[in-house]
Amino acid sequence: MALKIKAARGVLWSLVEYGGGEAISLLVFLILARLVAPESFGIVALAGAFVAFVQAFLVQGFMDAVIQRRDLRAEHLDAAFWSNQAIALLFLALVQLVAGPAAEAFGKPELGAVLRWLSLVFLGTALVSIHQAVLKRELRFAAFAARAIVGISAGGVVGIAMAADGYGVWSLVGQQLANAAASVLVLWSTSSWRPRLSFSRSAFDDMARFAASVIGSNLVGFLHRKGDIFLVGYFLDPKQLGYYYLVQRLVMTTGLVTLSTGQSISVPVLSRLQTDPTRFRHVYGTIVQTVYALHLPAMIALGGLGSALVPSFFGAQWRPAVPVLEIMCLVGFSQALTFFSGAALVAAARPQAFLRLSLVQVVLTAAVFLPAAQLGLHGVAAAFTAVTILIIPFHFGAVRRHTGVDPIGIAKRCLPIAAAGFAMIVAIEVAEARLFASWPPLLASAALAGIGGGVYFLALTLAAPGFVREGLRLLIAALDRREPPSPPEPAAAGGTAS
Repeated sequence: MALKIKAARGVLWSLVEYGGGEAISLLVFLILARLVAPESFGIVALAGAFVAFVQAFLVQGFMDAVIQRRDLRAEHLDAAFWSNQAIALLFLALVQLVAGPAAEAFGKPELGAVLRWLSLVFLGTALVSIHQAVLKRELRFAAFAARAIVGISAGGVVGIAMAADGYGVWSLVGQQLANAAASVLVLWSTSSWRPRLSFSRSAFDDMARFAASVIGSNLVGFLHRKGDIFLVGYFLDPKQLGYYYLVQRLVMTTGLVTLSTGQSISVPVLSRLQTDPTRFRHVYGTIVQTVYALHLPAMIALGGLGSALVPSFFGAQWRPAVPVLEIMCLVGFSQALTFFSGAALVAAARPQAFLRLSLVQVVLTAAVFLPAAQLGLHGVAAAFTAVTILIIPFHFGAVRRHTGVDPIGIAKRCLPIAAAGFAMIVAIEVAEARLFASWPPLLASAALAGIGGGVYFLALTLAAPGFVREGLRLLIAALDRREPPSPPEPAAAGGTAS
């Protein structure tokens, strides 16, 4: 129970981090969308996909090795930190060389200069990645909430000021650089850990194999997550890429507030249970079911209300993005079922299995997206949704084989949630057609969101009363300021964790 409460508190702080941070970020985005042309967003989205490639090396890799390792020593932290600095500097130099040819290959001259400046983000990421690992290992998620709010606010101020002064695409670059710099200041002031000027080859060797597998999985996963950006950027014009970026941004925001709240605690919590298979399986199932119950109604609301919200908030020039948003929001019914597979495999010290699973995802994504990209934005949106469904059997097989989890059983536990989601869709559609057709768009959207949310909660309470009661009980316990007793570490079952 103590571990459950600590995990629940971690989720609450993650909600503050992602919810509060994304609320500020969305407000900034709303302002920038009216000051900066869609084409500029398209260029930065394409450059951001290149940057995300390097982030796959820095964001996890050695960071996950630190979180997962049971016998962690100071030498491991130092080796991980300096390894990330070397990786960041290497890729910073490499991007300066390839930015020009990349811009020529995509036929977008402005991409080169944007990419060179955005690559400075690598340095900020490398400076905080191991600090993040230390804080996550200790389940101290309040620091991440502060980092998100301060960083996004600082980036927003810089971006809006530059956009108002006519800097166009460079206001979006300045926004990201300011965010990265503020994040470094917050995390270094929050964490007491400091790297030493030493590098242990043996400590590096202890973690390198594990980190390499995670990095490989992240690189392959990057191709799965960002391949659509490259394809849209290559086959379609910057304006269409800008529309797609807007939809991706809204879907990502919803995912950050729902899926990522569970992702942030999944690896550190499951890593503590790697020698207790029964508790491991139970906690994994609880994470998936709980996050599914949060993610699905959020996606339904986003897709159902998008036709009113997008032009009202972002302007009429973004209206072509609405059908794409409606299609892509259908992933709410499937995405949470596979989102935590990688966390389970990493926590169970099976990063090689995660790498193989990621390779399957890339092959499947390429096979679906390549022909779909020829059909325009709607084809890409349909492919995005289809891939999240087609990949489910591969995730289920990997998780069952390497962790002992019963994913079919977890999916069955999510069926009442899916049924409540369908009830929510029907309620929104009926209410919109019969009650609010003549209302102003924003007022109608607020009313529909309230009706849909109420129907969803009522339907879920009727279909899965025990699940709702347990969720409310944990929420109350997490809000209690009294510190629960520290959960005992499970006894070793033999062998090393990594």
